[in-house]
Formats: sequence, structure tokens, C-alpha cells
Amino acid sequence: MPFLRINPERSRSLRILASILAVPMVSWVAGAATAFLPDGGEYLPSGPLAGDQTAPAVAFSSEGGFLVWQDSSGNGDGAGIRARRIGKTLSGSFPTFWVNSNPAFINESPDVALLGDGGAAFVWQGGPLGRSGIYARFMRPMTTTAPTFTSDDVEVASAGGALNQSPRLARLLDGSVVVTWANVGQDGDLSGVAVQKLSPAGQKIGSPFFANVTTAGNQRSPSIVATADGGFTIAWIGENQRFDRSADVYARVFSPSGFPLSGEVRLNASTNLCSAPSITALPAGGFVAAWSEYDYEDVASGWDVVASAYDASAAALRTPERINAYRLSNQINPRLAVAGDTILATWTSYGQDGSREGVFGRYLAVTGEVADDEFGLNDTVVSQQKEPTVASDGVSRFVAAWTSFQSVANGFDVVARKYAKPATIVALQSTLELTSNGARLGWSTETGARYQVQRSADLSSWSNDGAARTAAGSSDSVTVPLNSVSSFFRIVRLP
Repeated sequence: MPFLRINPERSRSLRILASILAVPMVSWVAGAATAFLPDGGEYLPSGPLAGDQTAPAVAFSSEGGFLVWQDSSGNGDGAGIRARRIGKTLSGSFPTFWVNSNPAFINESPDVALLGDGGAAFVWQGGPLGRSGIYARFMRPMTTTAPTFTSDDVEVASAGGALNQSPRLARLLDGSVVVTWANVGQDGDLSGVAVQKLSPAGQKIGSPFFANVTTAGNQRSPSIVATADGGFTIAWIGENQRFDRSADVYARVFSPSGFPLSGEVRLNASTNLCSAPSITALPAGGFVAAWSEYDYEDVASGWDVVASAYDASAAALRTPERINAYRLSNQINPRLAVAGDTILATWTSYGQDGSREGVFGRYLAVTGEVADDEFGLNDTVVSQQKEPTVASDGVSRFVAAWTSFQSVANGFDVVARKYAKPATIVALQSTLELTSNGARLGWSTETGARYQVQRSADLSSWSNDGAARTAAGSSDSVTVPLNSVSSFFRIVRLP
């Protein structure tokens, strides 16, 4: 995707060279092949708040959504679960609110899913130190700025018995919500992957069950996704199943009612140590999974991020491959989201941005193959930028959020960045011509269609340059002055 760039320091020489050679001398810069572009720089959707805001999760649609995080300030004895509604522009313009109704617990590791009626379901782990249960809370559609919940905290798993941690949830096509988490001590040996289905109002549907068939050792770190057929798939880490000290990624496919449609399927092809799986469903069925792998034969490179695509039965469609290009130190904890035919994978990378942890990403095709170069998400590079999450509206927008150390005074805050698939970029059908007044950019048009010239200084934040133009024929053009500030220009076709 090309962009026109005007540099005033070279404008005089460009005019001279163009007159001598009689050819355009304006350079073009290649952009992302996926057609997703940064929509502004990083911003604080949670707002600058006291204490530490960490472990974010986000869910949104074309009408907006919710951001939720773990918050150390002002919620009783320990951390609380705090959230904010985000509007259509995905900014945090609404008041923050506490999700958990019991402030006596240490509440951690939240997740969120949108409900079909415009409400939301939240899940988290909470309890006294060393003993945690799994709790959920369901919120009605927000018609005012103040949230309205259907009930107090729903106890999905009690904190009084086993240790429960790392909850994740997904909303199915029938409106129900499925929660999964790591449960210690109740599947017969160490940790298992527990599952509970809830109604759209938060009532339990049936009894909890375990996703894992193998019970020996630890089955942990679950990830869940609702699939195109109405069911769901859960992936997790299973330890010591192939050999001593092995850690592999397993998945199992379920019907909407929770009936297993497959056995345990190993997703990784190597014998490397695996961790932190993440899965996202594909619109046509099946899913893409990513996880971290540690290669014992190349210990200098540390952990890498590996991904592949799988069909509806969890059978691999291609051999898993590494998706991070930078390999020094560790690349860990990937997260995935899909919009149309593009997947955005994000992860934490150590040392790549020049200062401790940074957040990096890469676009993938729905086959799991890399579709573009990896790129950095965080503008702030000092200290730690970590714990990324990513979500999409399923069509044309991604939002990535992560934990960022902003300052000694403010501690950790939740930072986000938006990526959008703009209307059709028509630069490939464009022509360039230098004139006495500047650089004239022309492009092919469709009669009646609307086009907009946009300007950027950094390829991150774009602003409209003049008013939108309605095409009266098969072509149009604008003249960009060469004495303007150094800028990139593009043409987009408006919806």
C-alpha cells in the first residue's frame, strides 16, 4: 500500500530534477499488505488513575464495548476488578466502575465478553491469599453512564476448597456463556481445566466438568473461543504427557451443550517446551492457535511465538511455525484476534524496543501464515510494556491493550492502540505529476463515490486534508503544496 511523501527540504531539488528528466520524482513508501493501519498512537483508555492498572482484557463491536483490568486502588483489602465502557471510537469517555461486589477478596485476572443484547459478562479469580474462587458478573445493556448488574458476584467455583485461577470466557451463538479455568485438586491429580456453562443472565447451566481427558499431572493455562458452528473449543497446556518434563498444547472441541466432539488433540508439532496458548475462531470454521515455545537446542534465543491453523475438528491445516522475527531473549504470552480475513497476533518481547519488555505484533492470514513484517505497538518504551491483549469487531478494527509503566508517580496504567482497515486505498491506481504549484496526485474514481485525501506525519495518526470529494467522472486529482510540512498522503474511498 503506497503513500505519497512530501519533504520540503527536497522540494527545490525535486522541481529541478523533474524538469530535467521530465519524470515524476516523488517517492512512494510501501505500507502494510494487510491494509490495516494504525489509527492514532497509544492512548490511556482507562484514564490516568492512582495505583496500578494491570492485566487488561477488552471486547467490543461496531457499537463499542468494555475494557476491564485488575486495579490496586480503592477496592478494600486487595486488588479489585475495574472496568470502563468504550464508545464507538473506542475511547474511554465513560466513568470507570468496579465490577466485583465483594471488596474483601484479592480479585485478579479478569476477562470480558459482550452479550447479544448489548450487555457484558465479566469473570475473574478472587479470594483470600492462596485460595481463590472463580466469580462472574453480568451487566445489562448500558442505557446510562452508570452500570446496572443483573446480580451480585456469581460464584462459579468456590474459594473455600480448591485453588482456582486463570479464568477465561466466551459467549456462544445461543447467548449462553462458557467459563473455563485451571482448578487444582479436583480432577484426580494436581491441576485440571474446569468448565461451567452459564445462562445469559448468569445462572449455572448444569454442573461443572473437565475439558481434559488426561488427569495425571497439570493441565493448565486454558484459552477458550466460541466457534462458527455454535460450539466452543478450549486449548491448554498439558504437562508430562509425552515424556518427563514435557509441556504441550492440547485442544478439545465441544458442542454448544458442552458435549465433547473430539478427544484431546495435540496442537504443537515439536518437542519444545510450550506455554501460554491463545486461540481465535475463524469465520468459516476452525481456529488459529498461537503459543510460546522454548527450543532446548537454541537456548540463546529463549522463547519464541509459534502459530498454526486448525479445522473444526482441531486437525492441523499446516505445520506450526515461528511468527516472531526478532529472536533475542524471550517472546512470550501471545494473544490473537481475527477481523475478516486477517489475524492480529500480539506478544511481549524482551529488549526489542530498547528498554526491557515491549509489545510487538504481526498480521497473519487465516491459514496461520505470516502476512507482513512484525511491528512494535508501544510508543512509550521506558521500563515495562507487557501483558498485551487484543480484540476485534470481527470486520475492520482491532484494539490492542497492555500494561505500561507510565511514571514513578502513576505506576502501571492500561495503554491501548487502535488499528483500522480503511476504506479502499486507491493509490495503486494513482498518478503523480510535479507542477509549478506542487505535486498533483490523481486517481481513478467511480462516479458518485466519495474520496478523502488524508495526511500524516508518522504513518500512525491520519487527519483529513480538505473536505471529502464526490467523484463526477472516472478520475480526480488534488495538488499538494511542496512547501508544506513533511507529510505522508493517502487517498481513501469512503463507505
